[in-house]
Amino acid sequence: MEKDSLSRADQQYECVAEIGEGAYGKVFKARDLKNGGRFVALKRVRVQTGEEGMPLSTIREVAVLRHLETFEHPNVVRLFDVCTVSRTDRETKLTLVFEHVDQDLTTYLDKVPEPGVPTETIKDMMFQLLRGLDFLHSHRVVHRDLKPQNILVTSSGQIKLADFGLARIYSFQMALTSVVVTLWYRAPEVLLQSSYATPVDLWSVGCIFAEMFRRKPLFRGSSDVDQLGKILDRCCRQCYYLCGEWGRGRRADLHRAHHDVWPNNRSALEACMLLVWVFWQLLFLSLAELQFFSSVVLSAWGHFRCGHHQRWVISGLATYPYPLGFLSPLSIL
Repeated sequence: MEKDSLSRADQQYECVAEIGEGAYGKVFKARDLKNGGRFVALKRVRVQTGEEGMPLSTIREVAVLRHLETFEHPNVVRLFDVCTVSRTDRETKLTLVFEHVDQDLTTYLDKVPEPGVPTETIKDMMFQLLRGLDFLHSHRVVHRDLKPQNILVTSSGQIKLADFGLARIYSFQMALTSVVVTLWYRAPEVLLQSSYATPVDLWSVGCIFAEMFRRKPLFRGSSDVDQLGKILDRCCRQCYYLCGEWGRGRRADLHRAHHDVWPNNRSALEACMLLVWVFWQLLFLSLAELQFFSSVVLSAWGHFRCGHHQRWVISGLATYPYPLGFLSPLSIL
């Protein structure tokens, strides 16, 4: 069986170049010789195996990815094939064959000339991003490593989420410790090593939303502690009078504040509240010169508080201008 899989992989996919190496292993650009020579992305990952072979959890996660592929969602990268390359007593090497997209969001943002990404383009990209993320969450898939490098952008501006589910296939702990840049998009509950679920992705989305405007990360920590410090310094300093207890809390009270606000009180319906809150935080800090502050917009700011009991539901945001206007078509949330 291994020999057949190896033979099939070698015969069908011809590597052209190595295009990256991330938390889960190396990534290669290759030609699919059995499908017209189309380009694909080969992600080679290693899975620890025990006496009984590949863990059931890994088999389950691969099955979920294959199931999601049947939907061919426009904002989720397609998984064409899974090959077992080799197997030992300690590990199994898998090759996951995805559709190939030339650039990720980081590359896209670097290429955009001044003055930056047009606001209408950001609006469209955010809609696509949220639509893809909702699709994953509706199938009980938490990305857990959402960042610009895992958001692919086609030449036509189509957004595709990548590397979802790989955290559990490979090793979530290894994924978290392998790449420092992942720190910048982690939710506080992940940094605190507390329990978490789909809301961790929503925090990441808020950070990515801000980065589309700033063209640089919102929180650039060098360690878990430093990352938490940067989040608190920025958010609490600017939202002291808006955020209630959480805003007034000091770092020593972080754990208490965490349980008061994150993650259980961040419901799916409130998903975009956090995203918009992070965006407004960004505007007050860095983008006042863009003159987005009409009196109507500023009147809404008071409702974007950290405390769950102080937040509006999404339906209350549809009446406000950009960037809130793009939320109204999101029936998915």
